[in-house]
Amino acid sequence: MNEQCYYRISVKGIVIDEQGRILLSREDNGKWEMIGGGLEHGEHPMNCLKREVQEETGLELTYVSPSPNIS
Repeated sequence: MNEQCYYRISVKGIVIDEQGRILLSREDNGKWEMIGGGLEHGEHPMNCLKREVQEETGLELTYVSPSPNIS
């Protein structure tokens, strides 16, 4: 019973447009969630976020802040 455990890292982001609107996705359970998904092995988190936004919304990110502080 020595099964190995694997954990997948999730990357989420707040997507804001030029007008200051925030984009969220609605999950199957009806709850709102930030856009994002699972980090692939060896993938940089910023590239993961760009890929996930593209996959989930069809949008291409033009900027990803290196920190959560938006000024």
